Parts: sequence; C-alpha cells; structure tokens
Amino acid sequence: MWTTLRYLTEYLLLRVSLCVLGALPFPLAHRIAEILGRLVYRLDHRHRLVVIKNLDIAFGSSLTYKEKLKIARKSYEHLFKAGIELVFMPRLVNKYTWQNYFEMDNLAEILKMAWGAKGGIYITAHFGNWELLGCLAPLMGLPVYAIARPIENPFLDRYLNRMRQITGQKIIPKTGASRGVMDILENGGFLSFLVDQNAGSRGIFVDFFGKPASTSRSIALLSLKTGIPLIPVYAYRIKDFKYKVVIESPIYPIDTGDPTADIKSLTRAFTKRVEEWVRMHPEQYLWQHRRWKTRPPWERPGMLKVSEKGETVAATSS
Repeated sequence: MWTTLRYLTEYLLLRVSLCVLGALPFPLAHRIAEILGRLVYRLDHRHRLVVIKNLDIAFGSSLTYKEKLKIARKSYEHLFKAGIELVFMPRLVNKYTWQNYFEMDNLAEILKMAWGAKGGIYITAHFGNWELLGCLAPLMGLPVYAIARPIENPFLDRYLNRMRQITGQKIIPKTGASRGVMDILENGGFLSFLVDQNAGSRGIFVDFFGKPASTSRSIALLSLKTGIPLIPVYAYRIKDFKYKVVIESPIYPIDTGDPTADIKSLTRAFTKRVEEWVRMHPEQYLWQHRRWKTRPPWERPGMLKVSEKGETVAATSS
C-alpha cells in the first residue's frame, strides 16, 4: 500500500509540474527545464555520485575532476530539456514541421532504403534524445515498434508510453517481447532497441570504454537468427530544440558456426558504436544509469574501484 502511495505521489507531482510547464511558451519552459536540471544536479547527491563514478570509470585520468563535474551538470540540464521537448512534441512536431527540429543528411536515399526493406532492426542508446527519435519515425511513414523495459512506477510507465505512442510508434514491453518480434519483422515492420543498459547476470560482457559491461545478448541473437543487420541510429542536440539525426552503416551478422562467439562479436560491434557516440558528446549521455553495476565472474572483487574524487583503478576484460 505504501509503495503504491509513493508511486502515485511521484506521478501526480510530475503531472502537475509538466502541466505548469506545458502552459508556458516553449522557449520559456525549455529554459526553466534547463534551470531545474541544474538545481536537481546540486540536490540529487545519490545520482550525482553515480554520474561522477561512471565518468571516472569511462574517462579515468584523461579528464580532470572539474571537467567531469561540468559534464555531469550538463547531462542533467540536457536530460531535463529533453523531457520537456517530449511534452511539447505533440503541439510542435508533425509530418509537416518535423524538419524544423530534426536535421538529416541524404533523407531521400534513407527513406527509399527504409521503405524498400522487408523489416529492420534499429539500435540506439540513451544518448541525445532517444525518446524523440522513436516519435519521429512514424512521422516519416516507418512502422516502428520499440522494445522498452517497463519503469518501476506503473503510473509513470503508462504515462510515458502514451507520450511515446502519440505519433504512431508502438511500445512492446521487454518482458515477453520475443513472442511478437518475429511477426513484426516478417510483416515488414521495424524494431527499435536501446542497447546500452546493464543486463545483469544474464548478459554477455563486452568492453564499454575499455571496461567489461554486461550487455543483452538477445539483440545479436535476433539479428543472427533472422539475418537482418542492425542499423545504428541516434539523434544528438546541435542547438536548443534542434537535433541532428544520424543513420550509420549497418552492422551485418556473420554466422561462423560458433553461436557464442558470433553473439559476442556482434554485441561488441554495436557497443563500440555507442561508445563512439558518447565520446563525441558525453554531456548528452544518461550517466545516471549504473552501466557497470554487474561485474564479470573472472574479475576479482574491488578491481573496478572508483572514488568520488580521484582516479579509477579498473579491470580490463579477459
């Protein structure tokens, strides 16, 4: 009962806050969101510590502590601005106006390739504005189904999914998703996956910033099983509410007859792409997630050791 009450309180506080911001002119709401991000950065000690530790793991002594603090603050500001952009998207962005907010090279060639494909698997990460990226695809005529991990708070989960699906994107809960993905691909649909979350003890360990990170093996397995390549796509902020959408060259599955090695090779390849994006704009990444939480069995306790201020002592993968 107390848990439900807490979830409901969190949901109501968020909805009231978004209603107030949503009633304002967008430029003002956008600026307030940035200020709120800066404020939460100062007040949210627990998650700020996670961000600093993650930056320490990723960049070690290549960045100073002051530089890491700046990236941490900017990541909070970006996250809050991205959230308010999702709230305003239904009134600002439609099939006639989306090019005012999203810049894309070779649009005609990309759409021709997408419409001519018999299904596809898109991969992205918690980078830039991944939520808007999912909302954009249906406006371009692409039938996209996003596989999403449910949020712990069920009220927030339902609300976010309504926002995600407002332009036509379909959300499939990650639990039990395997039953429907083959039908989607066989009928020419497009699947979208976030590929940079900690996968726990069931994941496969590949290097992320040179440190082993547990990563889901199901995406590589699906690609190998169907023969459909993985298409990396991301949208990063270039100014205010303006994003650059990048669709990279596909990552093709290679079947060598060794499923374990093939899954690891493909997983390593797309994780490397994500790292390249994050290195390009680290302030636009979701560092609040404990990406290196699960440690590999071969790693001695304490090998990945970080402090809030100082250098990282980290294990390398075997």
